[in-house]
Amino acid sequence: MEFIVKNKINKAIEPNKVDFKITPENLKNVNVNKQNATAKSSIPDFHIRGHFDSGVCNIEEPFTGNVNVEKSNVEIRSIELQFVRV
Repeated sequence: MEFIVKNKINKAIEPNKVDFKITPENLKNVNVNKQNATAKSSIPDFHIRGHFDSGVCNIEEPFTGNVNVEKSNVEIRSIELQFVRV
């Protein structure tokens, strides 16, 4: 199923670069079993940095930015990005 959403924008959106970094230490929503408190330690060591060209985007324009894997102690087979409207 595919949905296409169009929105008329009355004013131009000014880009505001949004930097991010992802490491095992700053992950949230990691299931930690009380009997196995080492669940976070079982996550492979990695360091990812990047940026989004803008934190506010027109849905009709491409979403642009950069993702750099600076460090990973395991082979990476894929990277999935999930965007959530808040």
